[in-house]
Amino acid sequence: VTTTAHAQTPDTATTAPYLLAGAPTFDLSISQFREDFNSQNPSLPLNEFRAIDSSPDKANLTRAASKINENLYASTALE
Repeated sequence: VTTTAHAQTPDTATTAPYLLAGAPTFDLSISQFREDFNSQNPSLPLNEFRAIDSSPDKANLTRAASKINENLYASTALE
């Protein structure tokens, strides 16, 4: 028995929210953000972000997180 998964094709094209007029822009890479954050917050350093397996999700996103301390994590999602 084999199962083949197929992505649904939307009937109409949808523009990603970050491409719309007035959307916020980000001029730093994740690495640059982490370096800047660490220099400004030496008591709460961000380690490297690690990818999170999100295979059940249908979204075309890469999710990553970094542990700051036992109670605090930083996370990001990239399309």
